[in-house]
Amino acid sequence: MNAALNVFRLQALIHSAPNLGHTPSAYMTNLNALLAQLIPVGQFATMFYGVVNTVSNTLSYVSAAAPAPVLFRDEGTYDVLDSTGMLLGSMENTTYETRIVPFNSGDYLLLYSDALTETMDCEENRWDTEKIAQRVRAVLSSTAGNYSSAFQGLCTDFNSNFSAKLNDDLTIIGCERI
Repeated sequence: MNAALNVFRLQALIHSAPNLGHTPSAYMTNLNALLAQLIPVGQFATMFYGVVNTVSNTLSYVSAAAPAPVLFRDEGTYDVLDSTGMLLGSMENTTYETRIVPFNSGDYLLLYSDALTETMDCEENRWDTEKIAQRVRAVLSSTAGNYSSAFQGLCTDFNSNFSAKLNDDLTIIGCERI
């Protein structure tokens, strides 16, 4: 029940937060200050917030302890993005840092909740970020770079190996720059 109330509070704040000039750090810092006043001590949220600039071909983002996103490059490489940042709502006067990375046509950003990396399979193994990236790359190489197939393959692979032990909500989002 507490988690549901906190999600409701966070969603209400997100929808009412002022436009801060597409500056992720200012947005997250403001959102954190508001949320920290509303939720009980010891409760928090993780969050990734990004802004794509199609003129400069960049992704400006900030993370509040969200799992590390993976940015797949059109030329076949990938980068695990820095997702360090204080938990959202845990300390009222926390400031966040905007990071900027190239985000070109053909690139693909994979975001996911911590259930993808914290769920154990029947042999007590977990996927780390590198394992996730390697699995997506393997499907991409066999499907001529079809991100939709890679995304579906990742979900199918996870479900066949881990879904019986899933104790947390699992969210996976893919964003392709076209």
